[in-house]
Amino acid sequence: MTFKMGEHKRIAVKRQIIAIMQSPQGRNFGRIFLEELGKETAGDLGGAIDATLDVFAEVFRELYASEKPIQSR
Repeated sequence: MTFKMGEHKRIAVKRQIIAIMQSPQGRNFGRIFLEELGKETAGDLGGAIDATLDVFAEVFRELYASEKPIQSR
């Protein structure tokens, strides 16, 4: 079964992501992407985004899908 996010929920999630990315912690993530954009040659923005999303997915699974969710590190 494929997860479908409704348009209203998608807009709400997008707003939350924007707020997170504008926080000090989010700006740290943004620097990863800006470093790739600033490379004179062979910057891989797509690769940087994919690698970051892989880590996010790993953390989400640790927090929400594991038998013993991780509360803090």
